[in-house]
Amino acid sequence: MKDSSGDWNNTKAMLDAFAKSGFDVFAGSEVFLLDNMRSAAWLLTATGNINPAAINKLYENWRGPNADALQKDITTTRGVMQKYPMMAALKAVIAHFGRDPDWATVRPPLVELAPAQSKALMGELETRGFEMPGLVAPAVATT
Repeated sequence: MKDSSGDWNNTKAMLDAFAKSGFDVFAGSEVFLLDNMRSAAWLLTATGNINPAAINKLYENWRGPNADALQKDITTTRGVMQKYPMMAALKAVIAHFGRDPDWATVRPPLVELAPAQSKALMGELETRGFEMPGLVAPAVATT
């Protein structure tokens, strides 16, 4: 089951109640990744689409001395994203860093971010030093 409540206590209660019987509980936000790892749980998160390297770094180093700092970093990025409608924000980020404005398009009933929202989102992410290296595909020559 995926718990998208955004409440770690809720996720933990389900883990305590069901995990021993083999029922998997997935938290719906990387904000809880470190808690999940420490509880032998799993994670499904939308922002894994834009921040996989940082999330994977915590996954690989969850027992390390910097695990809490790594968690804080991905939690802060998630916090920036959550200020905006999530799907529109994800698509805007991919459009921006991929240099492909068509990626910002969403399907009804969703609505794209307004230009001011998109500018504010990118400003916050860039202030954090957020990048998506390797996202831009090399230009293809046309003849």
